[in-house]
Amino acid sequence: MNIAPALVGLVAGAADTLPVSVAAHLLVVRAVQGSPEAHASYHDVVVQLGTSAGVAAVYTRQALQALQARRLHRGTAASSDARQSRAGRLARLLLLASLPTLVLSGVVAPLTTRLLYDPRSIALALALGGLCCIAFAFTAEGATTDVLETTPRQAALIGLLHPLSFWPGTSHVLVGWLGGRLAGLSTRAAYEFALLLSLGSIAPVCLVNAVTGYDRIGADGHGAVVLVLLAAAVGAALMVTVVRRALAARLVALFGGYRIALAAVVFMLVETVPQ
Repeated sequence: MNIAPALVGLVAGAADTLPVSVAAHLLVVRAVQGSPEAHASYHDVVVQLGTSAGVAAVYTRQALQALQARRLHRGTAASSDARQSRAGRLARLLLLASLPTLVLSGVVAPLTTRLLYDPRSIALALALGGLCCIAFAFTAEGATTDVLETTPRQAALIGLLHPLSFWPGTSHVLVGWLGGRLAGLSTRAAYEFALLLSLGSIAPVCLVNAVTGYDRIGADGHGAVVLVLLAAAVGAALMVTVVRRALAARLVALFGGYRIALAAVVFMLVETVPQ
């Protein structure tokens, strides 16, 4: 049994929940393996769908635990109701922030497809994103430390910037996190908002791309696609669980340095990746 798709899905799913770039990592893998371009493109979409499933599983589990705790401690019903109300408000703000990405997806999709396999474009996005990560790692934390306290103005600013995540090499988590920091969210709150925003913006776009691009599954067939999907979901769920507890500004600075190093690797692959 070929376990390579599962390994690729596991690593890519974990990476897709970080402010790094799955597209860049898969580009490097394709350069080493010599994989066909269309086949790899479809796996990119499947990885993002798996990542969304993993993130949704983590937050669904958290919501169920909160509901169970509310039933066990009825004396704190007032505070639980208040938090539930804020959670509902956050859901509406996430929908608002998703609109620019959903509306523009049809316009930028052709451009995204053309740039996806351009190592120069990906390397540039990696380097710029890395510099932004390092810069924000050394700025003061935002005043909003709880993602449930996100304001409409903050959500709108993040949403307006989020379509930049269609540029291969950026990543939706990076752009969402940078938007959150610019809007005044703390490092951790911005990360959680970026993760949740991807469920309402990137996931629907990837689902459409998966359905319309079904004929590009590739030589490995349906089994490989299922392995990539499941492995990406597991990798994403594990990584989100760990990073939500450990994320700090210094860790983001390390991610920035990693992005810059990866940009150098991608630049060296310019002559080896099909254009």
